Amino acid sequence: MAKEIKSKKAIEHQNCHENPQDRPTILAVVVLLGIESIVLPQPKHPAFSLDRFVQIDEFSINELSFSSIVPQ
Repeated sequence: MAKEIKSKKAIEHQNCHENPQDRPTILAVVVLLGIESIVLPQPKHPAFSLDRFVQIDEFSINELSFSSIVPQ
């Protein structure tokens, strides 16, 4: 089950490219979901990501809570 979830997550990341020509077609995704054993191509950098903008001073820690910005 964990392997299946990992495979589906990898397919999701293949669909977040800025250039539509870098994304798989719907037919390709359906085929990929039906295959048990597959080697997926390495995903390119997503079109939008907060990782490069998050700085350490944007986090706050106190005695009551811990706050952080986490991209989805």
